[in-house]
Amino acid sequence: MKWPSATLGELCNLRNGKAYNANDWSESGYPIIRIQNLNDISKPFNHWPGTLAKQVQVTAGDLLLAWAGTPGTSFGAHIWNGPEGVLNQHIFQVEQDERKLTKQWLQFCINTQILTLVSQAQGGVGLKHVTKGMVESLNIPLPPLAEQKRIAAILDKADAIRRKLQQSLRLSDDFLRSVFLDMFGDPVTNPKGWDEGLVLGEVADIVSGVAKG
Repeated sequence: MKWPSATLGELCNLRNGKAYNANDWSESGYPIIRIQNLNDISKPFNHWPGTLAKQVQVTAGDLLLAWAGTPGTSFGAHIWNGPEGVLNQHIFQVEQDERKLTKQWLQFCINTQILTLVSQAQGGVGLKHVTKGMVESLNIPLPPLAEQKRIAAILDKADAIRRKLQQSLRLSDDFLRSVFLDMFGDPVTNPKGWDEGLVLGEVADIVSGVAKG
């Protein structure tokens, strides 16, 4: 079955965060939600000590889209689950037409097109951005709401499994590194006094692979 679709701009309203500089920061007040906070909720916040007038207010459950930064790490849509705060620049608050799509489905549709979006990004090496028009031109499929929820639930479970696997791999790497250091010590400081001076070529044969036509 082919689902109908519409552009993101037809379905959503995008509100860009405000530019806060170091002079605006404080140790108290409303948390300023930056891209680093989207990627890692444990990252520290700067705070805005002023009023909420003219600020983009964020509450838990809002869909936020980072549209600038370093390709591969910064860009992406996130459903905010942190404290109430104010939105920093380079992030859109996405308000969708709830009669047509859910936030979870919209997040999935955006993130599956992030690589295409980033490939069109403008800017210098290591720091790029996309325009509001580029984001609004994304195509969003519109299955029935019940189907959106069903698919999103499956994807949430798959993502949870992926994150647990990544955590297991990190723990495994940490364990192997710990065992190596316990057995042999730090190769740089050599606390166990192992003999030094040999190079790899003296203790092993290195065979280069040959490409086959």
